[in-house]
Amino acid sequence: MIQINKPIIGPIIPYSIGRVGQCKLVNHTQSLLDQYMVDNDKFNNPNRRWRPSQSVYGHNIIKDFLKRNIQKNKCCYCEKEILSSYEVEHYRPCAAYQQDYNGQTYKPGYYWLSYNWSNLFYSCSSCNKSKGEYFPLANNLNRSIPHIVNQNCENEIPLLIDLVNEDPRAFIFYDGLDPKGTNENFDRGELMIKAVGLRNQDMYDERISHWNKILAHKKFVEKVINRMNDENKAKEINDYTTYLDEKCNPELPFSTLISDNRAFFELELV
Repeated sequence: MIQINKPIIGPIIPYSIGRVGQCKLVNHTQSLLDQYMVDNDKFNNPNRRWRPSQSVYGHNIIKDFLKRNIQKNKCCYCEKEILSSYEVEHYRPCAAYQQDYNGQTYKPGYYWLSYNWSNLFYSCSSCNKSKGEYFPLANNLNRSIPHIVNQNCENEIPLLIDLVNEDPRAFIFYDGLDPKGTNENFDRGELMIKAVGLRNQDMYDERISHWNKILAHKKFVEKVINRMNDENKAKEINDYTTYLDEKCNPELPFSTLISDNRAFFELELV
């Protein structure tokens, strides 16, 4: 999990014709605010199903900008490369929320942030499904619901890591293949690990596959180097160091996993 460098101003989602210069994200947000004042039961009633328009918040312009420009084709939570199944994820859940993981669900959710650029990220379906509507606060009494309480949410202290304003490396590290909360922020680190399912078997399988590919390359290089003269050894060692540097690049899949365990992947030469 890495910090996301996200511009404050997001892309404009234009209308096809007749509304030049207008943005669907802005207009749909205002529409939700207006709708809540007219018929808040639509958002509050557990027997009525309300969901934001995926064609707007998950518009291809949003998807492509998050995927390619910001998150470099990797999930914001588990860091795996996403080639097909991916979703635009809401940091603050829109339709409903849970203070406790898999606990009681409350309505409304953060409906007014459904199309808010700062609330949108790019996630694999596994992480998105695991996190679901879970969004715990340090003090649930400070929750900014409905929007007329505190539209900007500045009184909230979220317990899930804010990937833009907080560095996840201060909360979570990899001890081998296992994610763990850091000593300084153990509780929040462990909470985030549980929320997005980093210890789920499918996540572990993804990490071990990536791990084993790099380990196999290391063993191959070690075998080749031990048959070389000193001059060729130096070049091969330098090439491998460059390879390992690349695998630790935050823009690449599982970079945190490899960075935290870099010593394990260093060459062992005889």
